[in-house]
Amino acid sequence: MINKTKDRDRFFSIYGLSRTSPLFLSFIIASGILAGEYAIMIFLSHHFSQRSNTYVALVDSLILSGFVVPLLYYLYYRPTRRLVSSLHQALQQSQLARDIVANTAEGIMITDTVPHIIYVNDSFCTITGYPREEVIGKNPRILKSGVHDTAFYRDLWTELTERGEWRGEIWNRKKNGEIYLESLSISAIKKPTGEITHYAAILSQSFRDRMTGLANRHLLLEKLQTALSLSARTKRRVGILFIDLDGFKAVNDTYGHDVGDRLLQSVGISLKESVRSSDVPARFGGDEFVILLHEIDSPNSARKVGEQCLKKIQDISSTRNEWCSVTASIGVYVTTGREDPDAILALNKADKTMYEAKKKGKNCVVLRTAILDTADQQAKSTKFEE
Repeated sequence: MINKTKDRDRFFSIYGLSRTSPLFLSFIIASGILAGEYAIMIFLSHHFSQRSNTYVALVDSLILSGFVVPLLYYLYYRPTRRLVSSLHQALQQSQLARDIVANTAEGIMITDTVPHIIYVNDSFCTITGYPREEVIGKNPRILKSGVHDTAFYRDLWTELTERGEWRGEIWNRKKNGEIYLESLSISAIKKPTGEITHYAAILSQSFRDRMTGLANRHLLLEKLQTALSLSARTKRRVGILFIDLDGFKAVNDTYGHDVGDRLLQSVGISLKESVRSSDVPARFGGDEFVILLHEIDSPNSARKVGEQCLKKIQDISSTRNEWCSVTASIGVYVTTGREDPDAILALNKADKTMYEAKKKGKNCVVLRTAILDTADQQAKSTKFEE
C-alpha cells in the first residue's frame, strides 16, 4: 500500500517546501496559475486533502489569483504592455524617418551651430562628389564657389537667424571643381525655449542656366537619355543641334563681359523662339548651346531648324544695335535610341558634327545621321554668307 504521507514529504523535500508555511505555498500555487502550471494545483489539492494547511494554502491562492493577479494586471501588466507597444511604434517611426532621410533624392546636410557638418545623406555625396568621411566635422564653406560676395552670405545668415529659414539658389563647387547652381533650403532647429541647436539643409541641383534661363547641361543629358530610350522603342528619330558661337571670345575681349552676357541672353531667347514647346534648348556651357528635337519627321526637318537658328543668331546684332556681330557653327546629328543608346556618346557625335561646320569655314549648318555616320560618307552642309 502506498504511503501518501511519505510521498508528500518526499515532494516537499524535493522542492524545499515546508508544510507549515501556508503563505509560501500560496505563492507557489499562484505562481503556478500565472505560469500555466495547472498540474501543480491538481497534485497539491489531491494529496493534501486532510491537512488544514492545505486549505489555507488553497484559500490564499484563490485570493492571490482572484484579487492580486487582476490588480497586478491592471496596475502593471497593461500599462507596461502599452508602454512597450508605444516604444516599439516610436522605434519603427524613427527607423522609417531615418530611411526616408537616407534615401531621398534631395541632398540633406545637418550641422551644429558652429557650424560643423554632423550628417549628410547619400544624395548629398552624389550631388557634391564628396564622400561622407571628407565632410563630417568640416564647415559647409568647403562648398563655396567664389561666385557670391560677402554681402550675399551676410544676408543669408541674417534671414536665417531672424526668420528661422532661408530658401533660394546658390552657386556651389563640387569636389572636382565644377561650379553648379543649387536649390537650397535651410531651416533652424530649435528647442521649445527657442534656442537654436542645429541647422538642416535640403539641397538639389538646379537644372536651369542662370544667365539665359535655358536648360543646363545636367537637365539636357537627362532629357536626351529619356528621349533616346523612348526612341529605341518607338523608332522615332531624335535630332541634336550642337551650336557654337563664332568669334564670341573676341566680343568679350573687345567690348567686355557685360556685352557678351547680353549677347548670350539674346541667343537664348532666339533659340527658344526657333523650336517647339516640346523641344529642349539648353546652354551647354560658355558660348555653346544644344537643342534637343523630339520625334522629328526626317533629317531634313532637323536641318531646317538649324538653318532657322543660324539666321536668328545673325539677326541678333542688327536688331539689338550692338557694336559686335557673331555667327554660329551648327552641327545637326539625327539618330535613334537603337543606334545611339547612350546620351553622352550621341552628344559627342553632335559635337564632332559641329566641328565639321567649323572646318567648312564657320557660319554654316552640317547634317549627319546615324546611317551616314561613317568615315567614307559625305556630310550634308548648308553655307550661309555673312
